[in-house]
Amino acid sequence: MGQRFDHCQSASSPGEGVVYTKFCTKTLGERRIWAQQNIAQMADLMHGRVTQPNGIVKMVNLESATCSCGNYQEDGVPCGHALSCIMSLRLVYYLIPYGRNPYYLSFMS
Repeated sequence: MGQRFDHCQSASSPGEGVVYTKFCTKTLGERRIWAQQNIAQMADLMHGRVTQPNGIVKMVNLESATCSCGNYQEDGVPCGHALSCIMSLRLVYYLIPYGRNPYYLSFMS
């Protein structure tokens, strides 16, 4: 995943999947709650336009892991805008690299 993800990933036992640091777990949890307030309009499976409750619009590219807010690129964890897109499309497979914890996958069903 590269150096920018080092603060998210920690050691794991073989066969147990990836274990994530408290930083990553907390960040993803907070962004997931915030994402539920947004409205995502997808152009296709990888490109979306997200409108916040205050009317501000952000553009998301899941393919390149970018968002016009800059948070996704900054720490490598999907921002609330990206999570809005992921949740609207029910892209469970997209979140697997960020945590194989059933907590993260449960909001997709």
